[in-house]
Amino acid sequence: MKPTAELFEAYLKCTTKCWLLSQGAIGEGNAYADWVKAQNEAFRAVALRRLQEAVPENKRLIAPPGGDNLKVTRWQLAVDIEVSTDSSVSRLDAVERGGLE
Repeated sequence: MKPTAELFEAYLKCTTKCWLLSQGAIGEGNAYADWVKAQNEAFRAVALRRLQEAVPENKRLIAPPGGDNLKVTRWQLAVDIEVSTDSSVSRLDAVERGGLE
């Protein structure tokens, strides 16, 4: 099983929580944790929208397929990118390139 961003985040907070998540153990809801997660997601969505509005539409790349060669294309901002190696996988909210003028 490849470690995901969710598992890595859980590991940073608590190794036991990470292990439980990796085993598929589902705990009962925590109202505060759910609220914090919702707040973080809302902030993330607003920040990504503002970032995208600052870049022309023809210079944006959103959720590119895993096989695309990102070096060949002419993009300034890539959003929602999955990055993986043989042993791990993660998702980047956004990547901005410079020097394309």
